[in-house]
Amino acid sequence: MCFVRASLVLPLVLLAGCPAAPEAEVEVDPGRVTMRRLNRVEYDNTVQDLLGTTLSPSADFPVDDFGNGFDNQGEALSIAPLHLEAWESAAVTVINDVLTVTIDEELWFFEAEGEEVVTTSGGAASDGWNLWANGSLTAPVTLPVDGTYRFETRLSGQQAGSEDVRAAFVLDGAQYPEFEVPEAQGSWGEYTHEATLTAGAHSIGVAFRNDYYDPDAGADRNLLVDYVALRGPIGAQAGDTAARDRLVPCTAADGEAGEQCARDVIATFLPRAFRRPVTDAEVEAAVGLYSLSRASGGDFDEGVGLALQSALLSPHFLFKVELGPPPGQVRPLSSWELATRLSYFIWSSMPDEALFDAAADDSLLDDEVLEAQVRRMLADPRSEALVTTFASQWLPVGALDEVAPDPDLFPSWDEDLRASMQEQLRYAAREALLTETSMLDLVTRPDQWVDARLAQHLGVPEPDGWTAMVLDDAPRPGVLGAPALLTDLSYPERTSSVLRGKWVLAALTCETPP
Repeated sequence: MCFVRASLVLPLVLLAGCPAAPEAEVEVDPGRVTMRRLNRVEYDNTVQDLLGTTLSPSADFPVDDFGNGFDNQGEALSIAPLHLEAWESAAVTVINDVLTVTIDEELWFFEAEGEEVVTTSGGAASDGWNLWANGSLTAPVTLPVDGTYRFETRLSGQQAGSEDVRAAFVLDGAQYPEFEVPEAQGSWGEYTHEATLTAGAHSIGVAFRNDYYDPDAGADRNLLVDYVALRGPIGAQAGDTAARDRLVPCTAADGEAGEQCARDVIATFLPRAFRRPVTDAEVEAAVGLYSLSRASGGDFDEGVGLALQSALLSPHFLFKVELGPPPGQVRPLSSWELATRLSYFIWSSMPDEALFDAAADDSLLDDEVLEAQVRRMLADPRSEALVTTFASQWLPVGALDEVAPDPDLFPSWDEDLRASMQEQLRYAAREALLTETSMLDLVTRPDQWVDARLAQHLGVPEPDGWTAMVLDDAPRPGVLGAPALLTDLSYPERTSSVLRGKWVLAALTCETPP
């Protein structure tokens, strides 16, 4: 990007090109647009806005290549076999994350004579563990989530006296209500109890409660334990199901009703995923995958999931697709292409419903509507992407990570100072790009954003939080006086007017020196 004189509607100028065309009519050659894939930031933002997932699957993608200092250049964003594998895995993961609203049950199972089991009485018997005195048999478990869990055990009683054997389930040393075990030795009974448990480490088991021993009569009451187990969480929800309800607003079913529901889901999803209207053939192809899954024994979610995964593997989702003009001709952008350019520039993500609506009726091609949409988008919190992606690459925010000033010459340099320098550039960019101010202020304003760490470095009074401060003793107008820029455009042991001059020519005037 070269430096332009713009205000709030900077993206309008940038989308048209830089520098702006003169007022006189001239032959326009916008150049060739390279179809490019979504980079990692754009992929995460897009699946989150499209599906409502909170996952960031691009952490497993290969690192994006840079071209001219930016990671969204089509001619630099290569594709490797690893991308295909990662995209396929990500599609399965994010679709399942939204469609799956229950948590799979787990089973923690412990044989009574197992190594992890802890007993307070008794001894091993031929058919389990014999608790021959009041005591317990427990085992450790670590539960993944809060929820309802089912205690399970298999017990038998060596009966004696006037009562049946009595037992109780145990959790962390506390016992649940007792129950009778009427089975005689050699005849086993299954016993269960459900309880609400919290996530984390616990001890679960079973206790013998009514020991009885009469040596004169040869009577001995004991509890025999085959195993203890815990199953759950039972019917636990994976969390807020709003994302699934938005994706599948109809009732999942079998037969014709299920296919119609799936068709409605797919027909709604594809235009948003592809960021354009879709054809009947595209919908039918995806519905065919649903039908294939159901014919192979899959349920509704598996069928719909397969169809939606195929959409996330389509070039129309993974790439920003623009149809090129005939050779030697110029073709204006369609309203859908313009909507996509706008959203990925300002938000690093897909268009929202308002932008889709403006594209659908072509009103987005009207200058007034376009400006209104840009202003609306800049006011949206997602416009922070302009700062974290575009501005942080245009200004050397990320480059400062690689800077290592000579520690002997600059002993005060540390990671806190590096972070504060980077954040100072973000504050300056945020004010220039997202507020009603002139872009000229980016290089001419007399004050600097300063926090406590930067204040120590600059030798000025420490403010409470980030504050715009005029540095009277050491004037540093705009970003050209920002410590981050001055540090990045220097050598480890000294400054460099050549590096700084080259950056000014390339970044601010679009005149990269040979």
